[in-house]
Amino acid sequence: MSSMLYLDYNASAPLRPEALAAMQPWLQAPGNPASAHGAGRKVRQALE
Repeated sequence: MSSMLYLDYNASAPLRPEALAAMQPWLQAPGNPASAHGAGRKVRQALE
């Protein structure tokens, strides 16, 4: 067999390029959407 057949997508799965592109701006901008401060409100707006 020349390549591995990965069947454990219950544990993890490849990330689609579109999903990575959508997440990229937020990976360096931490914020808790449940918080009342500015960073939290910004993240909450993005989620909504």
